[in-house]
Amino acid sequence: MTIKTDDIKRLYRTYLEEKRPASREECPSIKDLANLPTKIRKGRKKIIRHLLSCVSCSEELESILIILRSQQDLMDDLKPLVEENQAKHDKAKRRFPRLILKGFVPYAIAVAVLFIVAFIVYRPDLAKNTENRGKTTQIIQTLSPADQKISRSSLKIEWKGIEKFSYCYFELFDESLKPLWKSPKANDKKMIIPPNIGQILHKNRTYFWMVTVFLEDGRSFESSLAKFVLTN
Repeated sequence: MTIKTDDIKRLYRTYLEEKRPASREECPSIKDLANLPTKIRKGRKKIIRHLLSCVSCSEELESILIILRSQQDLMDDLKPLVEENQAKHDKAKRRFPRLILKGFVPYAIAVAVLFIVAFIVYRPDLAKNTENRGKTTQIIQTLSPADQKISRSSLKIEWKGIEKFSYCYFELFDESLKPLWKSPKANDKKMIIPPNIGQILHKNRTYFWMVTVFLEDGRSFESSLAKFVLTN
């Protein structure tokens, strides 16, 4: 039997998706992830253990590390320019004392760059998304099915709560919370589970579903998990 590279990649993606949590309530904040490489000491092991089991946080940390590496590269490029400007300033200072204020220009540039990079790392939109974790059950209510027994012919899921939204995703999980299906972008609060997905569901088994809602301003909200049992 020949194992192709594409097969290995597909298996690895499946493995990662199995580690994607259904809820982000227990996830660390973006600020804690950004401070993990340099500042976090207390609770560091707990965050690392969480990263090993949460692919969503691992992806966020990878993006943060890319930004931090770019920051260091930028500072390395700026350093010789700052030193060159400082040398010119020192020379001009000896010749023209009144030009002393110009020596602050390279420092002001460096500070401005650092401020921009810091703003990217601690982006307000990420902070908003972090604040939304754990608050979704008060905003989104899963209507049907919710703690119900339903037939295979009634595989329609529905939620209520947010009136104005951009789009939403529906997701279906088995009793071990393994992802089974994720809908395309939807603009309605109702969705019929596709027949090909319904065919793989088993009688008298428990399944879960949830919805993630995205607003026009970029914020997203997750519902709690709703449970149902298939009767036929």
